[in-house]
Amino acid sequence: MSKRHLFESPDGLVNKALRGIIRYNPSLSLDEDNRVIFDSSYDRSKVSLISGGGSGHEPAWSGYVGENMLTAAVQGDIFASPSTKQIVAGIEAVPSDKGTILVIGNYTGDCLHFGLANEKGNAKGHVCRTIICGDDVSVGRKGSLVGRRGLAGQIGVLKVMGGAAAADASLDEVYNLGVAFSQQIVSIAATLDHCHVPGRAEHAMLEENEVELGTGPHNEPGYKKISPAPSPQDLVKQVLTHCLDEKDPERAYVKFNPGDETMLLVSNFGGMSNLEMD
Repeated sequence: MSKRHLFESPDGLVNKALRGIIRYNPSLSLDEDNRVIFDSSYDRSKVSLISGGGSGHEPAWSGYVGENMLTAAVQGDIFASPSTKQIVAGIEAVPSDKGTILVIGNYTGDCLHFGLANEKGNAKGHVCRTIICGDDVSVGRKGSLVGRRGLAGQIGVLKVMGGAAAADASLDEVYNLGVAFSQQIVSIAATLDHCHVPGRAEHAMLEENEVELGTGPHNEPGYKKISPAPSPQDLVKQVLTHCLDEKDPERAYVKFNPGDETMLLVSNFGGMSNLEMD
């Protein structure tokens, strides 16, 4: 991954991006001080959904704000959680008569700050709940004290919850649906190189003929490196095996029954051509 960028400094970059989003979508508003993007036309009689996290994972999460999805998103610095103060500002930007649900990925900073914001929101008279999503099967049951990382599976959770909220479901109904859905997701990353974290002079790199399975979105170590690099067909086979093998005691997080409806999401963090993804 190149260390060169069009913007040589990340200073102010997040706010520029957020201002750009509201310029082309007139239904959105921005609390720039707190980096909160919110739906100006939301209905407070319905459950509010708020998510967020570190910037640099676009379109997450500001790109998910709108009808049938998020009511608001709170953006932190690049690869860093938003503060508790920012998240509370997000809760107050979209107050709901039914209640607010915070939906986040399983990362330490996000869990801490959104958890504190949940408590502060309730103390201020808002009815708040939190759902933590973790779907990464590269983290086995014995491999981590904090559980699975949250990857692209959160998009599906937000979509079904957003649809339920728009259909006027109750707080309990939206929350229970989100929890149930989040527990039925498996995912894993396959990477050809590591990302460049702003502010770091060096970053870990993969060899020319290596592929890493299970790399985290901030260069967290993967489950294993494969060398020589497998063919696309073999790579897909290995990815699916890690996700779907119900006999794997470390990674069999979801049981699949005959006749179950399944959804497949192939996500691209932006480092690969859409032609190859298709």
